[in-house]
Amino acid sequence: MRSIAKTTTEKRSDIDLHVGQQLRRRRLLLGLSQSEVAASLQVSFQQVQKYERGTSRINASRLFELAVALKVPVDYFFTGLAGYRGDGAAASIADEVKDRQAMQFLRYFHAIPVGKHRSEFLELVRALGNSGG
Repeated sequence: MRSIAKTTTEKRSDIDLHVGQQLRRRRLLLGLSQSEVAASLQVSFQQVQKYERGTSRINASRLFELAVALKVPVDYFFTGLAGYRGDGAAASIADEVKDRQAMQFLRYFHAIPVGKHRSEFLELVRALGNSGG
């Protein structure tokens, strides 16, 4: 039986690589630099690079800190991983980043302060989406 955590290099497993890719996607979605994420974790930006590349394993407490900093449930990092059967709570977040334009759109949307402008913008997008054109 083939292990899900098959080693791709001496120090990197498929799981570490997947978790790192999820970290990078979410960081970019929020428009954060590696330095900003690193500052919230009190590590160097080089360490965040290693996490994103899957060359450094993220321990449980650090994964929890990342989830809090990036405003996602911990299982977000495992969504889409072969063999993972989560409750699907993070699936909608993973679906947000299907393409570059959607990622940019979400980044700009999150930059709008919560309130009337955000609601009006959402109504505009809803109307455009329903227009079929």
